[in-house]
Amino acid sequence: MGAANPAGVSCFTHLTMYACLEAMKCDEAIEKIKPGIRFVICEKKKRGEEKMKNIRYEEFSEGNIEFLRDLVNDLMRFQAEHATIRQEVMASMNFDNRLNVEYGTLDRKNMVVAYDDEKPVGFAFAAVSRINEETKSTKPSWAAELGGLGFYPDDYKVPKNIGTFKLLFVNPEYRGENIGLELSTRTMHWLNSQKEVEDLWVFVANGNEAVGHFYEKFGFQFSHKVFNGFIEAYCQLAQ
Repeated sequence: MGAANPAGVSCFTHLTMYACLEAMKCDEAIEKIKPGIRFVICEKKKRGEEKMKNIRYEEFSEGNIEFLRDLVNDLMRFQAEHATIRQEVMASMNFDNRLNVEYGTLDRKNMVVAYDDEKPVGFAFAAVSRINEETKSTKPSWAAELGGLGFYPDDYKVPKNIGTFKLLFVNPEYRGENIGLELSTRTMHWLNSQKEVEDLWVFVANGNEAVGHFYEKFGFQFSHKVFNGFIEAYCQLAQ
C-alpha cells in the first residue's frame, strides 16, 4: 500500500474533511465492516418532502479539471478560515497553485467526482509516487520559512513507492448525503489496488485536527506534526 508526494511538487496534502465530518451528522449510524476496517456509515432518513438528490460518481486520471475550480477554491477558503497556525500561508492556496499543478504533474493519480445530475458537488484526489532521500526532505516554496519535522519522519526508510490521499471536499449544501464517505471509500480502494505501493499517507491541515479521527476509521494512524503543527501526518505502514 502507499501514499506520497512527488518530487518538485507541492506535497501539502492537507485534506480538509469538513464535508466528511458533516456527512456523519445524520439520523442513523450503522457500524459496517470492510476488509480489515471498522467504521460508521450514516444513513440519512428522508425528512418530509425533501427531494432526494441524484448523486452519481465518476473516476478518471486524465483530462481537463477546470470544472473543479470553484470546489477547490471553496476547500482552500475553508481551510484558511479555520487555520490557527500561519493562516496567511493557507490563504495563499488556490486551484491554480494546488490541484491544477499536482494533477498536471503526477503520472499515477486518481480523481473521483460526485455529481448531482451534471453539477459537480464533491471530489477526492489521490496519487502514487516514488520517494527517495532527496524528495523525502524537500520543502515546497510555501513552507520555506516553516521549521520543524518535515512530511516524513527522519528515520523513514526510503526509497519506496507511497500513495497519498491528497484532497477531499464536498459542497456544504450536500452535507449528510454520505458523499464524503463514498468518495473516501472509492479513493481508498484505488490506493489499495495499486501495485508496488508500500505505505499510505494523508495530511490534515491545522484547525481541522478532528478530521484525523475520520482517517483512523480507514486504518490510518497519527504519525507526527509537520512544520511544528502546521499539518498533521497520518499513515498506514506496510505490514
